[in-house]
Amino acid sequence: MKIIFAFTIVTKKMFGGLAFMVHGKMLATASGRDGVMVMVRIGKERQDALLPASGASVTVMKGIPQKGYVDLDEEGVKALSFWIKEAIAFNDELMT
Repeated sequence: MKIIFAFTIVTKKMFGGLAFMVHGKMLATASGRDGVMVMVRIGKERQDALLPASGASVTVMKGIPQKGYVDLDEEGVKALSFWIKEAIAFNDELMT
């Protein structure tokens, strides 16, 4: 699979993993925390609309659910391109 981006992606260590930033905002993070492979930032409205979904769940950090963030396990990563597109769309909304 090939995805072409029309923007610069910057990496930064965050949340115990490697975050991918666009316009200074976190898009996704490669994670190694408790079976989570990737965390995506899609915003609360998308989170409410798209969950529950196979292999995807609300991100929980230190026992607190994180609004707008979704964890993807091995099953969820199979749909990674879908989740990244949602994260890009949310990131674009933050820029307007």
